[in-house]
Amino acid sequence: MSSDHVSVAVHEMGGSGRPLLLSHATGFHGYCYLPMADHLADRFTSHALDYRGHGDTPRPDDWAVDWNKYGDDALAAARAIAPDGGLIGFGHSMGGAGLIMAAQREPELFDLIVAFEPIIFPTDGDPAGSSPSPLVEGARRRRPSFDSFEDAIENAVQRTSKTVKNIRSAYVNEMTTSIKDNKIDKYRVNVKITFEVGA
Repeated sequence: MSSDHVSVAVHEMGGSGRPLLLSHATGFHGYCYLPMADHLADRFTSHALDYRGHGDTPRPDDWAVDWNKYGDDALAAARAIAPDGGLIGFGHSMGGAGLIMAAQREPELFDLIVAFEPIIFPTDGDPAGSSPSPLVEGARRRRPSFDSFEDAIENAVQRTSKTVKNIRSAYVNEMTTSIKDNKIDKYRVNVKITFEVGA
């Protein structure tokens, strides 16, 4: 259990050997790492978490983005997988940052963290936040809703294809609509994109 009573989904991906925690980037989910876990199955027992608001982990209704809470989620997953330590972590972007925050709080849980492009905020920068963050500005430009379910799914695939190759499927986990004047106004989807590594 993480902060705010969030129950973090941790997926067991099999394998044998040392425990490995796979930690995804913003907008992804743990199952994206299934091909990697399969490839490493002879060396590691792999697990992957879904951060709050991603995959199978819900976000609190009153959730406002707080990066420290992603650290809470990673820590909850690490404690569940390797309560006595010895954990190896791999994280990309936000996932790397989440693992690093978890290790700062309880370093005895981790033997090694490999963080690829972790989002690390400088401590000597602009503490007042008067300069606009490119991460925040990019998130604000994301469209929250679309004119149809098909448009929403297509947008998810097209945005993912800018940085991910070999996309194989789009699993629609949740579909919602907003209603205005007793008519459907906008459509939203929660989509899991799967892709093949090394194809």
